[in-house]
Amino acid sequence: MNKFSSLNLLLIASLSCVVPLTFASDEIDLKEAAKRMQVTVPELNEIIERCDGNQHDMNMCAWYKFVKSDIELNGVYRELQSNLDGRDPKKLVVAQKAWIIFRDKNCDFSTSDVDQGSMWGMVSSYCKRDMTEDRIYQLKDLIACTSIHGECLPKKH
Repeated sequence: MNKFSSLNLLLIASLSCVVPLTFASDEIDLKEAAKRMQVTVPELNEIIERCDGNQHDMNMCAWYKFVKSDIELNGVYRELQSNLDGRDPKKLVVAQKAWIIFRDKNCDFSTSDVDQGSMWGMVSSYCKRDMTEDRIYQLKDLIACTSIHGECLPKKH
């Protein structure tokens, strides 16, 4: 076997290890989302396929998208908790709880013009999803830096 063939086999072997992990992670997220939404995984798959259906389907799809981003947020939050670099863990908990209250109250206000309408669930879920995605970026920034005298500098590896 020549050097090129060995390298190809090594690349194929390494890729075959990565793909199932990605799939397994997606499957776990799908199961967690279904659990939070109180539906079965097959029901959730149907919801995802019908995102452009009637208003109920669009509401459920938007809720799924929010839940999916919230699952990602929880993972990033746990990562930050394990990488605090001397920052106070209690303050992180207080900040995150306050942020969740702010997100929910802000979306309640932002969607108050459709409070009694059938699309409120969709609009509210998209608001929460968008704010949650912003928070994910904020927490990732905190993970990527070290606090020195109030300045956030990139971590040295």
